[in-house]
Amino acid sequence: DPKSVYSSYYDFSQPIKYISEYKILALLRGEKEKKLNLKIEIPYQPFNKIAYLMRIHASLPYYEELMKAVEDSFKRLLYPSITNNVFSILQEKAQEKAIQIFAKNVRDILFTPPLSKKRILGIDPGFRSGCKIAALDENGNFLEGTTIFPNPPKNNFDESSQILASYLSKYSLELIAIGNGTASKESRDFVIKTCEKFKMSIPHIIVSEAGASVYSASKIAIDEFPDLDLTMRSAISIARRVLSPIDELVKIPPESIGVGMYQHDLDRKKLSKELTREVISVVNDIGVDINNVSPYLLQYVSGLNLSRAKKIVEYRKIHLFKNRMEILNIPGIGDKTFELCAGFCRILAGNNFLDSTIIHPEMYKKVNLIFKKCNKKIS
Repeated sequence: DPKSVYSSYYDFSQPIKYISEYKILALLRGEKEKKLNLKIEIPYQPFNKIAYLMRIHASLPYYEELMKAVEDSFKRLLYPSITNNVFSILQEKAQEKAIQIFAKNVRDILFTPPLSKKRILGIDPGFRSGCKIAALDENGNFLEGTTIFPNPPKNNFDESSQILASYLSKYSLELIAIGNGTASKESRDFVIKTCEKFKMSIPHIIVSEAGASVYSASKIAIDEFPDLDLTMRSAISIARRVLSPIDELVKIPPESIGVGMYQHDLDRKKLSKELTREVISVVNDIGVDINNVSPYLLQYVSGLNLSRAKKIVEYRKIHLFKNRMEILNIPGIGDKTFELCAGFCRILAGNNFLDSTIIHPEMYKKVNLIFKKCNKKIS
């Protein structure tokens, strides 16, 4: 263990029932990486107990040979089997706890309020490879991107500063999102100095870029931006995480989101299932803007799947939804599917105010009647 990563466990010993879940995961990872040797010790030798259970008495012929057989079978067969069983139970218990923590953390992140309708510049910071910058409009559409080199070893501050200022001005950008990875601090300083130099009062925000590189090489990213390289996709992802965190995070494998405990050691199927469950819960709690949401988030709405979600996106490319009833125009969406999904699909600038609420269309008549009797406008 040259980096002494597991130094706190070199002489570790603790009764099994008191070991916390994160320690179990750390110990098992250390053993998997061949940095630790684990064993389970019992406080006494159970040979006499086993002999008693098997009715092996001292008066029996070959008693000594029988006891040797008991000792050999325990040490060579039974004890390793029991040890493996116990480690398996401990690992399952620790994984369940870790997945619970993961689910809670994911839920908190998914509920992060979006900074919608902001024109954003995303920056994926770096040193030698430069900083990738990507301008996005208020709907998250990619406008333009390039690479600048404000940091060591090139230190092209003036040229990079000029490019950054031109992007901010050209696209009327309102916010700068900087990834929190390598060269984040240096890139932030560069942004501050550039804004001061050109007298621009554009705020910036530091964004977690956990999983951005995984997303950038994924099939989803390739489908979305087939003509862009990996690093430019990362910059876009960083900016979009400000516009709509939940919309962007559903595109990332759960173990790469970076909010759990030893998530790379956990069962990926269980992690994925937990992420799906939390996303469905959150999406159907807060609803989605059907005119802006990506199909990868829209598929989690009750009654929808990825195929139907993509058809909805294709439909709105021709004309935006003005009311919820238009959802019935989508091929493959009938009355039953509409009944399930309509209340969660919001239309924020439509021709019916109720379409922007959680109220289901089947209740509109009653709601209108209530407001009419109260002599109030629904808006």
